[in-house]
Amino acid sequence: MELNITETQNALYVSVSGRFDVHTTGQFAREVIARVADGHPQLFIDLADVDFMDSSALAALVRSLMRTMEVGGSLTVTRLSDAARIALELSRLDLVLTGPIPAVTPPPAMNAIAFAA
Repeated sequence: MELNITETQNALYVSVSGRFDVHTTGQFAREVIARVADGHPQLFIDLADVDFMDSSALAALVRSLMRTMEVGGSLTVTRLSDAARIALELSRLDLVLTGPIPAVTPPPAMNAIAFAA
C-alpha cells in the first residue's frame, strides 16, 4: 500500500493505492488516524487506486470515521476502485457510512461519496 497525504488547515486528503489489507492497516492507522487528532478533523480518502480491500481495511475506515466524529469532523470517500466498491457493498458499509458531504469541499478532482459524522 502507498499513501499520498496532503494536509490543509483542518483537512487531510489521503490517496490510497495498492493492497489495503491486514498487512497495511497499521500503517494507515499510524499515518492517518493520528493526524485527525492533531487538528485535521475533516478526512477525505481516495480509494480509486486500491487493488484489494479486506475486512481489516473496512475496520480501519470505520475506526477513522469514529475518530473524526470524536473531534467533530467527518470522513468522505471521494473515489472508489471496483475492489473498494465491492468490499463496501458486500459489507453493506456503503449504506451505513454514506451521508451528506461535509462543509469542507475537497479539491475539484475529488468527486465525493460521503461518510459523514
